[in-house]
Amino acid sequence: MLRIFSLSSTAVIRYKFFWQPLTYMFLHSTQGFFHIFFNMWILIMIGNELERYWGKADFLKYYIFCGVGAGLIILGLDFLNYLDAVYLHILPGTRMIGVPTLGASGAIYGLLLAYGLFFPNQQILMFFIIPMRMSLFLIVTGVISLFFIITGGGGNISHIGHLGGLVSGMIFFRWHRKTSHFSAGNRTLDDFFRALSEKLSSYFRRTPGRNPGTYTSSVKFPGRPQATGSEEEEVDRILDKISQKGIHALADEERVFLDSVARKYRKKF
Repeated sequence: MLRIFSLSSTAVIRYKFFWQPLTYMFLHSTQGFFHIFFNMWILIMIGNELERYWGKADFLKYYIFCGVGAGLIILGLDFLNYLDAVYLHILPGTRMIGVPTLGASGAIYGLLLAYGLFFPNQQILMFFIIPMRMSLFLIVTGVISLFFIITGGGGNISHIGHLGGLVSGMIFFRWHRKTSHFSAGNRTLDDFFRALSEKLSSYFRRTPGRNPGTYTSSVKFPGRPQATGSEEEEVDRILDKISQKGIHALADEERVFLDSVARKYRKKF
């Protein structure tokens, strides 16, 4: 069963087992209890809340998309590892190529991303010990996964599957950016990448006439529509409410107001 349904680049390429990027997420190793416990705990606690807000169909679509996307990214990295091992010899560490992967971690990390985008200020216990905000938790887990991918460490845990779930979730939200109940997640993504861009540009751009050590981004957006003062204040109030209480706490008129502002901006663009 593992040979047929777990994910292996050798099986997919040589034996044409093209279903494996889907089926691998429904299997799990029995050797590590904590790993499967963590995955199922996240699925119940976080997945249940997202399903109530999105509905069963959209929740299942997102879950499957993240799992399959992570599987395809695993296959892609396996191929790159093969090229490096045979031809390039650039990456450090020893990598096993074609080793079967199984488990729902890719899809689960997609759920963590979605929860962090909708509830960025929600507290979570990392490793059930360290309290931190969901937004920081996502950054820390992403950096940890990237570190083990580059160094080739991390034991028998598929860190590329973890990072692949996060990346697949971002792609899904970008793909469905016009869907009303995914719009809040896209706004959080926009805010994150905008802040990251401004932070990076501050190291390279210095505005004349300002105090030394004061940096700012010189990127301008000509023709960008500007909200009126009252609209901007109301949008800020609603976004603060989402950050503190979650998007499910919005009243119907607040949802209608956000949709109307978003439509106005899209028309002006």
